[in-house]
Amino acid sequence: MGIIRREGALSSVVIYLGIVLGFVLSLFVYPKYLATEEIGLIRVLLDLSGIIVPFMLLGVQNTYVKYHPYFKNSPDQLGAFQLLSMLIPGLGAVLGLGVFYILKPFLISTVASNSPLLVEYIDWLPALIFMISGTKLIRAYFRSEFNITISNFYESIFLRLGYITTVLVYFYLDLGVQWLVYLFILTYALVFISMIISYLSRNTVRINSNFKAIDKEKRREVFSYGLFAILNVLSGSMIIKIDSWMISSLAGLGATGIYAIALALGNVIELPRKSITQISVPVISNSWKNGNMANIRDIYHRTSLNQFIASGLIFTLVWLNIQDLFDLIPNGDVFRQGVWVVFFIGLAKIFSSATGINNEILLVSDHYRYSLAIRLLLVVTAIITNLYFIPIYGITGAALATSISILSNNLLLFLFVWVKLKMQPFKVDNLYALIWLSLIFFVAWLVPIEFDYPLINIVMRSALILVMFVFIVMRMRFSEDLKEMVLLSLKKVGIKL
Repeated sequence: MGIIRREGALSSVVIYLGIVLGFVLSLFVYPKYLATEEIGLIRVLLDLSGIIVPFMLLGVQNTYVKYHPYFKNSPDQLGAFQLLSMLIPGLGAVLGLGVFYILKPFLISTVASNSPLLVEYIDWLPALIFMISGTKLIRAYFRSEFNITISNFYESIFLRLGYITTVLVYFYLDLGVQWLVYLFILTYALVFISMIISYLSRNTVRINSNFKAIDKEKRREVFSYGLFAILNVLSGSMIIKIDSWMISSLAGLGATGIYAIALALGNVIELPRKSITQISVPVISNSWKNGNMANIRDIYHRTSLNQFIASGLIFTLVWLNIQDLFDLIPNGDVFRQGVWVVFFIGLAKIFSSATGINNEILLVSDHYRYSLAIRLLLVVTAIITNLYFIPIYGITGAALATSISILSNNLLLFLFVWVKLKMQPFKVDNLYALIWLSLIFFVAWLVPIEFDYPLINIVMRSALILVMFVFIVMRMRFSEDLKEMVLLSLKKVGIKL
């Protein structure tokens, strides 16, 4: 747990700086300088790219993290494994392009009437897919070496700074919409190139063209897992990304733009989970290889507890300040339509955090194929619920459909890991956390803070919530990991307790 705590803490600093930039980007830059249709265009291009990326990577990003512990102590095997991880996406590039051009007529037909702007720029998807695929592959290399801080810096800070710069250049130079798309792709290209340079500078690349260094049985196992990973990552991407495409098809890019801003607020709640999960996967993969089930159980509980507390705190901060946040947003009356999107997505993200790293444990186990079965079932659920709810409730319906898929996915994974692997993450500490978070929420909700200035309301309400949170964490001692992180954070700003 020491590696997770150290890397999680370092990465959390980067991620929370990224949160600040994300707030600036989503709540001020996008709404002020872009039309809702332009926001929707960028959102759909990014989400559709995310759905096609698995075809290009062919599962390499997951396979590399899972099997790196098996080869890391043999330079010849690791070199062969690294070369395979670079060559396979080359084949995947051909497959990814093929999938795109096969699907292109269908994609155009679904959005032509409600989102004609998207049709004009859909041909730029392959370039975006290539850049996103590259960043995901390099991130897998960093993760396998228990280093997530560098990749998170590029994806949480560098990328968002690039987005902000892109929008400002686009607006103040009065460029055409095509330049908005070009500049976004260029930003991803710069991130990809920077990540390559950073990884190569670590001198950990060991290329070996003798693939026989890896025995035949292990090669077969690796390729088998890779084929599974393609479908598993694809189905996982569809569950959380298909909503934006279906909104653009059924309601238009303007509605997608409003949804994207609300979704950004909701997704902030899950950022602690992403930080912890990224470093947990290589650790539990190594533990599974060594048969250390006790360590996996310990990580399962502690990540569940800490993720739930952090996500619950962020949900409290966001939801109790939601009306004032929309008052601050440029054109806030337009984007206020997404308030219930934040609520439903936020609740789903809390549940996802509370159930811990169930999917990650399943993926490194011998039962990993069941994850795919669960996800394929939920892809169908996501499509059906979006088709049903969007025509009735608009973007709130899309959020409701996505939430149902996320909740169902995590519930099924939790139950499967509990039944098959005899592991579940909950102890009495989790109940204490729920009670204290609920108390903080209701006390802050009941205290009247209603000044004429939204920013003052947000600062005072947030201060009240954070003071209560720090006091409870320090006095109740139900999470020593969180207590240490709070002490470290306070020490960095000159406060000693």
